[in-house]
Amino acid sequence: KYVAASSRVYTKQDSHDIMYDVKDALIKNEGQMLRWGFGNMPAEPANALYLTYQARLADASAFALGTSKVQNHVVVSFADGRKIVPSVAITVVRYPDPTIRLLLRSEVSNASRGPKQWSGDGEQVSVSPGDTVKYRLIAINEGNVSAKDVFIKDVLPPGMTLAGSCKIYDDNHPDGAEGSNADLTGNGVAISEIPSGNSHSVTVLFTARQITIDAKRTALTNTGQVIHDGKVADEQLLSTLPVRINHK
Repeated sequence: KYVAASSRVYTKQDSHDIMYDVKDALIKNEGQMLRWGFGNMPAEPANALYLTYQARLADASAFALGTSKVQNHVVVSFADGRKIVPSVAITVVRYPDPTIRLLLRSEVSNASRGPKQWSGDGEQVSVSPGDTVKYRLIAINEGNVSAKDVFIKDVLPPGMTLAGSCKIYDDNHPDGAEGSNADLTGNGVAISEIPSGNSHSVTVLFTARQITIDAKRTALTNTGQVIHDGKVADEQLLSTLPVRINHK
């Protein structure tokens, strides 16, 4: 789209450089077609006329993702019917809109029952009073830009208490870094950045001890959350994988 009041002419008169603005009222604006009219033009190259103007591209929604070519055609017409048709092309590159998509996966293991085996969605885990239960929350970012200032939070089921410190594993801490249990169950453990892509993840590993079990309960619900920009981006309830309770 033509930018108002942007037309300017550069030329020469008696070997002197001349520059003047062309008023929009003198331009015939037909939408995609603009027409400027000029009088006689001397044949000498020294008297060449240069017209400049500005146009604004449409917003991103008008272009497909990737590379598009925009061609501008110019027609220079003369009184004797001759025409010169130069053209110029520009390349427009549209990148995907920045997107952050945080997902959380929860897993549980009863460490008091033989070899450690992690159970995920839809699998059965049973616990009894006194058992040691390990949880891990795994956050990934399926967006196309890094997510900064992320928090991972957990709410334990009734009758459970944390044992020891939580550990955080990410690209910078492949062997784990100690975290705060108070943060984990409070506002969440702070994660400075989760890069985009499934090859990057942040895992929070923590241990809880089953102290008591309400005889009326048939399932224990552990709630894990990944929080970004003050909002819960994803939440996993471990009751979605049924937890079978053995009473002693």
